[in-house]
Amino acid sequence: MELLYFLEKLRSPVLDRLCILLSMLGEETVFLTVGLILLWCVDKKWGYRYMMCGFFSSGLSRLLKGTLQVPRPFTADPSFSFVSAAEDGAPGYSLPSGHSMTAATVFGIPLCMAKRWWFRALCVLAIAGVAFARMELGVHTLTDCIAGIGLGFGVILILNAVYDRIHGDLNRLTLLTLLMMAGMAAVIALLTFAPHSAHYVDYAQESCIKKTWVALGCMAGVSVSYLTDRLYTHYDTRAVWWVQVIKVAAGVGLLLAVQAGINAVVSRLAGHALYRAGLTYFLTIAIVGSCYPMSFRWLAAKGRR
Repeated sequence: MELLYFLEKLRSPVLDRLCILLSMLGEETVFLTVGLILLWCVDKKWGYRYMMCGFFSSGLSRLLKGTLQVPRPFTADPSFSFVSAAEDGAPGYSLPSGHSMTAATVFGIPLCMAKRWWFRALCVLAIAGVAFARMELGVHTLTDCIAGIGLGFGVILILNAVYDRIHGDLNRLTLLTLLMMAGMAAVIALLTFAPHSAHYVDYAQESCIKKTWVALGCMAGVSVSYLTDRLYTHYDTRAVWWVQVIKVAAGVGLLLAVQAGINAVVSRLAGHALYRAGLTYFLTIAIVGSCYPMSFRWLAAKGRR
């Protein structure tokens, strides 16, 4: 906590705002945007790995949060202040830092792909910047951030090595995916029946369970989309730059529209059940991810005219 007390004294409106912006680099919106760009515009193989590493890391993070149940710094020490603007992004437990782990995935996969030293340096700086921001905002300790980054890189290194060995074998790839999804389901079961008490713990535990359902739903949706491409679509990621922009922009818009429609239906059927968000994400990603790339050949042809 000594480092956090020191950073607390350095806070200013300008630095706080900068750290809020840096913290956004570790949020799900950035993660999904980068993932869609990789999947649709750069390299399907790396895009799939990126998505699966990110979702698996998220599930692992929730397992550790819900099992260790380490309180936030401002909960452990009520005299310690935090930046109120960061409260919405810190709903649950503290260890490990989910933002730091997400940043390790968002910039860790490009770090592995990159060949230019300056781009790799930018990736490292971005990851370090997110960790610093979470500490300056007062929502994580140094231990939380180091654990998040370490676990994120650990998942990337291990899964990358496994994918390198089995990428060409669809049966083994499917088996690995099913095992990872079974692991997510086991995490949900463990967190659901883990002993806990007090309102804060109940709220934080529900947050862990809900986000693990989301990770499981996203993992299943991306897997269905990837399998559809391997067996049927075979879309090409190459296109002129302005077509790439259209692909991503239209794809994001379509995802949001389909998600809104599906969420309205699922909400009526599932109510406030914790699995509702996971089911919504699964259906959204599976439908859009499987069908939308079928238009890429037509879009690329328009770009060649």
